[in-house]
Amino acid sequence: MCFQFLLIGSYPEFKFIEGIVEEISSAILRDTPLYVAKYPVGINPRVKAIELLLDIESDGVHVVGIYGPGGVGKTTIAKATYNRIFNQFEGSCFLENIRDKSRTNDGITNLQKTLLFETLGDTNLNMANASHGINEIERRLNKKRILVILDDVNELDQIEKLLGKCDWFASRSRIIITTRDKHLLATLGEGHSSYKVKELDEHEAFELFSKHAFQKKQPVEDYLEIVNQVIHYAKGLPLALVVMGADLCGRTKHEWKIMLDKYERIPNKNIQGILKISYEGLDEIEQDIFLDIACFFKGLQKHYVVDVLDACDLCPDYGIQKLIDKCLITLGECNELLMHDLLQQMGREIVRQESPKKPGKRSRLWSSKDVLEVLNENTGSDKIQGIILCSPENVQLKADFLKKMKNLRLLIISNVHVCGGIEYLPNGLRLLDWSEFPFSSLPTTFHPQKLVALKMPQSHIKLDKPFKFGEKLGLPQDIACLGLGSNISMDPQSSSGLSLQIDLPSFLSTSEFIVFKKVYFKSESLHVNSDGEDTRCEYEIIVPGNKVPKWFNHQSIESFISFSIGPEFPTISLCLAFGLLDDVLYEYLCDVNISINGTKQELKVRLFDAIRCDHLWFYYRPHSSLQPLFQDLNLGDRNHVEISCKISHWTSKPRQVVPIIKRLGVHVECTCPPQNSHNNYEGVQPRFYQISKRIVHRRLRPFLCQGPGFILRRLYHTLCPTWSTSRQPLLKAHKIKKNSSKKNMPLGEPKSQKRSRAALNITNVSKIEDMPLGEQKIQNQFEVRMRTKRTRTS
Repeated sequence: MCFQFLLIGSYPEFKFIEGIVEEISSAILRDTPLYVAKYPVGINPRVKAIELLLDIESDGVHVVGIYGPGGVGKTTIAKATYNRIFNQFEGSCFLENIRDKSRTNDGITNLQKTLLFETLGDTNLNMANASHGINEIERRLNKKRILVILDDVNELDQIEKLLGKCDWFASRSRIIITTRDKHLLATLGEGHSSYKVKELDEHEAFELFSKHAFQKKQPVEDYLEIVNQVIHYAKGLPLALVVMGADLCGRTKHEWKIMLDKYERIPNKNIQGILKISYEGLDEIEQDIFLDIACFFKGLQKHYVVDVLDACDLCPDYGIQKLIDKCLITLGECNELLMHDLLQQMGREIVRQESPKKPGKRSRLWSSKDVLEVLNENTGSDKIQGIILCSPENVQLKADFLKKMKNLRLLIISNVHVCGGIEYLPNGLRLLDWSEFPFSSLPTTFHPQKLVALKMPQSHIKLDKPFKFGEKLGLPQDIACLGLGSNISMDPQSSSGLSLQIDLPSFLSTSEFIVFKKVYFKSESLHVNSDGEDTRCEYEIIVPGNKVPKWFNHQSIESFISFSIGPEFPTISLCLAFGLLDDVLYEYLCDVNISINGTKQELKVRLFDAIRCDHLWFYYRPHSSLQPLFQDLNLGDRNHVEISCKISHWTSKPRQVVPIIKRLGVHVECTCPPQNSHNNYEGVQPRFYQISKRIVHRRLRPFLCQGPGFILRRLYHTLCPTWSTSRQPLLKAHKIKKNSSKKNMPLGEPKSQKRSRAALNITNVSKIEDMPLGEQKIQNQFEVRMRTKRTRTS
């Protein structure tokens, strides 16, 4: 380092020495690395990734943006990068915390002075205002190869007043910008790169927390279990790991448990303050969207949430994208809305602070304890906009428990019973999600004008009169509604007393469903061994049709069945009848759940791929594979079992028509009488998939008013829905020669039969031999016709 000084005239010696000291101090200061972190865990790989984007040896001015949520380590990574490369430039400057420092004109001017001082070492800087500073920076740095880092930028104006359009500097200059706003980087135009900072992985999080809590890489063995709880709570956010590690350091195990419980109820103020900065940068509508997602919609499909929030006049298409740009939420592989747990907790804490002691005066309620307090003590108010109550135990509420909540928009409840009958539902509801609705009708005073989502799975609601949804949905008043949202399925022929389960499966676009299928197949591969065999003891068959066979001793026109079993786990067989349109190609996912004495488990998730017509799905699960699902459950002499199913996600083309479950059947050894009985039809019993056409005619004739020939002609032209028999007809007919041997003669033909015979080949798609082929109505019509014919003949 070389310095040159010139003594002019009678310049005082002490002033001369003072100048030398100041010059040397400034130079040393500019060459001093920045403090990064006490324990820089996980920093190096992220710094290397940014160095690759900077490409220091290449020409031109490169800009790299580092973005991510608050507390994820953007500033720490930027400092570490600065220390690695700053001595390769003619001048360098790290401007920290620009968001706060640029709130006033003086703040911007001070930042401009700092930039010139750190890059040039000039202390004689006189700037009247920010505009003057812009000109000075451009004039004095336009030929310098410099490194500039702008930390925590939240507005484009800040960049323009410090760096112009980032093209003032000499070739091979480098600029790094850290921000929480991804969209801000896009406004810089072409020629910039961006890097998203991700949370620490489990190993890195474990090491960082241990160093702050125990001052070593590994925790004390006795604390291992509770350390894992902290790691799970922090979800890889460095800020939370550092703050909690310092907070818990030196405390007893009992104190750890108390403080962790407190963290889960009320977040740490230091963590809350950092995370809340992004929320405070939103406008009022965007804040409402964020709070609704944090309290109610995390993990749900984006298009579904958009429909609901759009009815709330919240402009969700723009607002949700703004939240994504601000790194407050993300989209999952299947287009679901995701949010870091600590950001969700931050949002809920904002709502709690609206009225810490009186939950009835908050805008949103999600805690079962708070909801029950408000509903049981009747302390609700018109400030409440949304409620979610999913109690693990049955809850009894009064008939008018919602009467004070005139502004309620969102209602999500389950396992709730109302004494007598529900008297009031707010007409301003946009979402009504009530699983196991206990009544057969809605209140007569309920006239929703803005309702866009109605979900009532496992309910027995009957529409005794057409349900009026108002002008928002544009539904004819004389049509019963069987679905909701933009994909409403209506049946003009349905009776007014139609019993139905109202539920809304999630529609996905073709591209979204492809991603969804990848996730499904990945989960299914976990059950396949090295030999390519499925390790689950289960069997299933798919065949055309929509009638559940009679030997299923429990049947329902809904997608829900309950029965009782003894102390032993039975073997369960299911049959689901799906209703589809013939000219539409469907792909959908069906979820089947089983509950025993209130304990619910997933029984099966099945993907149906490229299906074109009505079909039956037979599924068999032996008791040996059911028992592990409920191994901790002690069965008594009589146990209540519930089986429910629903189509969770679907897509179709060329039209968007939702697939439905027409009927559910269960065959099981139970301790209760069958729920449903069927007429005893004589089944056609084929042997080796062949049977005489004459026998088919003889056995079907009593049950088919249009004649067997008509039905068989339809079967000849019915294509099987499964891939294994793709494009094959369900039945084939061929001639049997006169000289066929007795052994090859079709079953049931007289031995003396001489003429050629027609035989039917049944496409090998199932081993279900007994399938009803008629209906009670058709049989009754035919019997009336036959009695009339016999009367005329006699």
